[in-house]
Amino acid sequence: MRDIKFRGLMEIESTKKQQWIYYSVGTKPTLVGAHWIAEDLQYTGLKDKNGKDGYQNDLVKYGMAIYQIVWSDFDAGFYIVHVAGTGWNSGLPIHNLTNSTIIGNVFENPELLEVKE
Repeated sequence: MRDIKFRGLMEIESTKKQQWIYYSVGTKPTLVGAHWIAEDLQYTGLKDKNGKDGYQNDLVKYGMAIYQIVWSDFDAGFYIVHVAGTGWNSGLPIHNLTNSTIIGNVFENPELLEVKE
């Protein structure tokens, strides 16, 4: 059984500093003077080939392409979908994460979504 855990990106309003907060079901923090930039990004239950936990909206390098980890409500599961570079122009099953490298996420590394083909 996989761990059910989440992360969110919070910004402290006085300093504009951003910080990742990790939490599980029922333990999501609330801080006065801070707001969520992104919240409830779920852990996929898988790690990349370097042992890094994969979360929703992480960016993954697989072959010559960059993919994003997304959740499908229709299929009730995670996929990695092509966002940049040369590669499959559709989604790949999430198990491909174990042969990939997490290189960032859409919030801190939006420039990775603009890689030239």
